[in-house]
Amino acid sequence: MGVFLMKKYLLFILCNILFSMLLIGCNVQDISDNMKDNGFEIISDSQQLDKDVQGWVNEKESSTGIYKMKSLSGNYLLISLGNHKQYTVTKIDVEKDNSGYLFNVTITETNPESLQDGNLLSPILVKTDHPSENYDIKIIYN
Repeated sequence: MGVFLMKKYLLFILCNILFSMLLIGCNVQDISDNMKDNGFEIISDSQQLDKDVQGWVNEKESSTGIYKMKSLSGNYLLISLGNHKQYTVTKIDVEKDNSGYLFNVTITETNPESLQDGNLLSPILVKTDHPSENYDIKIIYN
């Protein structure tokens, strides 16, 4: 009887570990690969960009929305959740239709202690190959 309970307890622990890993979500590389297929590239370090782009990011990051900027160094989008820093982006799907691009951003509330390197947080800076398109954002709470 004791071996049966031990196996049951071990199975319970393994299931909890797997479930916890699923809740952590995708890392930046997974999301970035998804977006590259549509002509978008996530910029992980805005500090390496021109000062005008850095200033623009600092100005817009506290407001929720999607913003675009044309710069000498490229065309950029900023996807910002505003002051909702407790959310981790787990998925970004990009849809193209007649009116432009729609970014479906799935987020999960995250405990600050459980954040890991590689988690994608707001704001998200994106370099785009489509500067003259219209953009919209839909936030999906998971």
